[in-house]
Amino acid sequence: MFAHPHNVVTAPDLSREEKRAILASWASDAWAVESAPGLRHCPGLAGHIVPVDAVLDALRSLDPEAAEQACERPEPARGTRKAGVRWLTQRLSRMA
Repeated sequence: MFAHPHNVVTAPDLSREEKRAILASWASDAWAVESAPGLRHCPGLAGHIVPVDAVLDALRSLDPEAAEQACERPEPARGTRKAGVRWLTQRLSRMA
């Protein structure tokens, strides 16, 4: 039983996969507080509640490289924007 997601991350006797499974379960809607979807009940600790953001942060901390890659913006395809501009320019020039 863990009172906070950070306790799961720092548990020395759990593998990364076990930690990920515990936190993913905790982040699920099964532990959501009724009428407060941003909060989660702590499994096994009656009356103890944590923000779902803390659970998600703990999940991301298990694999920081993947979290960084997920936040990176893909580069736009080259030429896509220019082609659209040319089309608009040609269309506008036909209207004039």
